[in-house]
Amino acid sequence: MEEISESAIQSSFRGAAVFVTGGTGFLGKLLLEKLLRSCPGIKTIFILVRPKKGKTEKERLSELFDEVLFERMKAACPEYASKVKLVPGDCGLPELGLSVEDSELLCQEVNYIFHIAATVRFDEKLKSAVHINVRGTKHILQLAKSMVQLKCVLHVSTAYANCPSKQIDEKFYTPPLRCDEIVNLVEVMPEDVLERITPILLDKWPNTYTYTKAIAEDTVREFGKGLPIALVRPAIVISTAKEPIPGWVNNVYGATGVVVGAGLGLLRTMHCDKDVTAELVPADMVVNMFIVTAWNVATKHELKTNPEATDSGDEIPILNYVSSVENRLTWGEYMKYNEIGKRYPSVRVIWYYYFRLNKHRFVYNFYAVFLHYLPALIVDTLARIVGKEPILWNAYKKIHKFVDVISYFSVQQWKFTNYNTQAMWKQLNPLDRELFNFNMADVEWEKTFELCMQGLRTHIGQDPPDNLEYARKRYRNLKIVHYTVKYTVIFIFMSLLVFTLLFLFNFNQ
Repeated sequence: MEEISESAIQSSFRGAAVFVTGGTGFLGKLLLEKLLRSCPGIKTIFILVRPKKGKTEKERLSELFDEVLFERMKAACPEYASKVKLVPGDCGLPELGLSVEDSELLCQEVNYIFHIAATVRFDEKLKSAVHINVRGTKHILQLAKSMVQLKCVLHVSTAYANCPSKQIDEKFYTPPLRCDEIVNLVEVMPEDVLERITPILLDKWPNTYTYTKAIAEDTVREFGKGLPIALVRPAIVISTAKEPIPGWVNNVYGATGVVVGAGLGLLRTMHCDKDVTAELVPADMVVNMFIVTAWNVATKHELKTNPEATDSGDEIPILNYVSSVENRLTWGEYMKYNEIGKRYPSVRVIWYYYFRLNKHRFVYNFYAVFLHYLPALIVDTLARIVGKEPILWNAYKKIHKFVDVISYFSVQQWKFTNYNTQAMWKQLNPLDRELFNFNMADVEWEKTFELCMQGLRTHIGQDPPDNLEYARKRYRNLKIVHYTVKYTVIFIFMSLLVFTLLFLFNFNQ
């Protein structure tokens, strides 16, 4: 039997020990799955896990691989459990909350670090965001400097860390504060005072997430010197395009939340410019890009340690991972493609799809009154009359808070460059391009979003495939109700208008 050849990237990870932070998160899970499935020679993956919601680290890790996401990986790597090692810890704690024994073990064994962990909540308290996103990054880098077999540290940032600048190149930008300055500030200042001055500290940054990620980037610049390291900036991450399951997603953050809200019939208008770029990247391709970047850094590090090599490689490489350069998509096109979701409705849909983008704030507010608050007032009033708990008004308060948070990114335009990312793609051989594809030019948006709609129905809506026809029938009935209500309201409005005009005409006579 002919032996299957091993790619350059697979060879780089053969016998390697990998340390992953954020392994229980959206991208972290996809990274674990991809490494275990596509790099069969990998030796160990150490996963930093903290207790959460009443579950211990061990309980969370044991439940992690029960998800459908890992079924394909389990078939390809049945011995996965022996390769995955729990490391109790927390990026929000000093020194990552590591025990002395675990710290020493990591320093002796680890070859690759994927630092993905971050609080991605836009409205996170500043102190918590600083501890996790900034101080946690500093402690990761300090730990990395004691690792005797280290080949690469990959720090995951965001394309919008430096959003006050409208031109985002693959370089470091001046942070609002230095690492130690912001850490010391949140440590000594009372919580209530810190909360009051947070808007002043944020200045041109829209939220604590982008603010602390900007400082975290500078932390990499300051404390990452001398390390084999790279900084990657993925844009807005959506569901998977192809693997391991097309359309897989496990959250409703950002752009996905807009689609879910609109698809359920709750979100009917949004403050967004349809002509502005929607800087979206599929999650599986993001993870592929992480792995290729780690291999690239490790390869250059080996050259650097070779006394005969001429490449100095002193600068920390930064890679923007965006879609606009090779495969631009606008928010208007994004929502148009997602109307495909009407073909795959959930049984949880409460109203027929009707959605409008408004780039002007006052127009959006006008639409919100008539499409959100007025229906909510009517429905909640009827609920009170029949003795039920009113929920729609409060639901729309949360929805509008969500819209306000993301509208910053949907009404403004940024220009990104990605020369380093393109150059890295060109370095790959055909086999690695196939195994670890991250080329945004290859994405077929319409097909990707059709798979995304099906994935949302399955993984977010928890709808089984066998109820699709029932859901479609129910959706057709909602469509009839929607247009009946719509034209009834128009008829009443026009009748009132005509009656008013006639009354005024007769009154003037």
